[in-house]
Amino acid sequence: DRIWARKLFGFSIIAITALSVMMSVDFMVPDSHTLLAAVW
Repeated sequence: DRIWARKLFGFSIIAITALSVMMSVDFMVPDSHTLLAAVW
């Protein structure tokens, strides 16, 4: 159970970091909306 909790914790940290990076890139680059639309 402890290993699973640690994996979940690490994944959540990675997800939050990725989200914040996407947001900062979104603010910096105006064309990122089309890029995000293509990715999603």
